[in-house]
Amino acid sequence: MELEEDLEWSAYSDWLYPPELQGHLMSNQNLLDLLARQGDRSEVAREVDHLAYFPDPDKASRAAAQLAKQGFKVAPVRAPEPPATQWGLPFTREDSLAEGRADAVTVEILEVLQAHEGDYDGWGCAVTT
Repeated sequence: MELEEDLEWSAYSDWLYPPELQGHLMSNQNLLDLLARQGDRSEVAREVDHLAYFPDPDKASRAAAQLAKQGFKVAPVRAPEPPATQWGLPFTREDSLAEGRADAVTVEILEVLQAHEGDYDGWGCAVTT
């Protein structure tokens, strides 16, 4: 067997790294576990913060309009600060995190972002006791 150096890390990215959705769902579970350890009541709806990045402001604005139609409060698109090159889009919505809701919201958001070449940075919220 001959070993070759994988400078592109293609073995990792092609075979081992989870697909985008699966990666987000794994992150959701980690966040939910962390919240639970802090006594969070996941069934209680609360403001959940989200952040996405886009290659240009037009795509960010189109995604913002669609997210607003789905009940999200969308903040103004943020221009990149060097050395960053992506336009930021913060948005929030009141949601429960219980019974798979965090995953359902993630899927809902990814459908919008993927249509506009957006990258989902994930979500966060305060502990609700």
